[in-house]
Amino acid sequence: MNLKCGSGASNAKNTQEALNEAITSAKKEGGIDEVTFASIYFTVGHDPTDLEKAIKVSLGDVPNCGCSGEGVIAKNFSIEGDSPGISVMLFAGDKIHFRNQIFENVSDNDFEVGHKIGEWAKKVDKKSKCVIIFTDGLSTNSSSLRDGITSTFSLFFKKKVFGGGAGDDLSMKKTYQIFNGKVYSNAVSVFSIGGKFKIAHAVNHGISPMGQEHIVTKVKDNIIYEIDGQKAFSALKPYLHDDEVDNWGKASAGLAVAFKAPLNVIESYDEYLVRFMIQPNEDGSLLISANAKEGDSIWISRRDLDKIDSGIIAMAERVNSKLKAQKPFAVLNFDCAGRGRVIMEESRKMKNLRYLQNELGASTPWAGFYTFGEFAPINNTNEFHSYTNVILALYT
Repeated sequence: MNLKCGSGASNAKNTQEALNEAITSAKKEGGIDEVTFASIYFTVGHDPTDLEKAIKVSLGDVPNCGCSGEGVIAKNFSIEGDSPGISVMLFAGDKIHFRNQIFENVSDNDFEVGHKIGEWAKKVDKKSKCVIIFTDGLSTNSSSLRDGITSTFSLFFKKKVFGGGAGDDLSMKKTYQIFNGKVYSNAVSVFSIGGKFKIAHAVNHGISPMGQEHIVTKVKDNIIYEIDGQKAFSALKPYLHDDEVDNWGKASAGLAVAFKAPLNVIESYDEYLVRFMIQPNEDGSLLISANAKEGDSIWISRRDLDKIDSGIIAMAERVNSKLKAQKPFAVLNFDCAGRGRVIMEESRKMKNLRYLQNELGASTPWAGFYTFGEFAPINNTNEFHSYTNVILALYT
């Protein structure tokens, strides 16, 4: 059987109707009769219990993975917030194969869960090309999770890790992960992809630092207690707009913490690695999406729309340079929630999405979601990112 792939999406309010519509479109696009694997993304405009029922009806025993997002992405399609949206990608054929699993209770067990994922990846499919992970974007220390995964990888076993943190409608309350038709929280849904194909990818952020360099003066793992000797949130306050002071969902979508990037990634990426600020705590500390250490230099940073636009062009060029005039048979797209509706007009956002899709092939199946953090390699080193756009293109 030849390798087949198709994508589809729907904004129908009824969950069963939406999933059926998305699957029907994907089957038609890919010429698929019998689905062997499905990747599913949904907004919290759909009730998770209704989605479980819909997956059982529409996909039966077909293996599947996915998650909730601040929004979903498909070809010429983007829905964000609490509006109902579903995006799917379906695969078939014996030239591509998948293995999937769920890992629960990730909060406060990030490294340990990551280690389990890495061990699973080594045992279940030694010939896989990459591992895709969907973690809880609110409860996970993603750098520790990444460290746990890669701690199992030897010099001769290096898997590329892609994916993103599941999100919600920026209410910052609860996110969901899908594994074989069941919907979880505080978990990591994982699948590996193997077969007779190649991968090309690109990652880019659109953040620019503001003001002066600051120093982390008190921290434990991913909780920053003090910056420049004062409470972390107090140090952050001067950078907040008036409408962001009491609206953390909006503030965290526009602001970020930037760290100096390692020398080995600066040339092919950027001089800063960006981290998502999850929430301020009652004691004035700041919970971020990755670990920090005392003495780290940081910059409070903000979205740069022009940098996002130019980054889209650079991403397309980078992927096309690897494709060498070939067209991918599938593209997975993990784009940060902070790069969407909260900072960009719909017309500008869709212009960037259509540019990428046209550059990589207007007819290419395309699916993904707006994330709370992203995973993608830089220079063969698996990294966790915030406020980036990640493109993973599969081609033969």
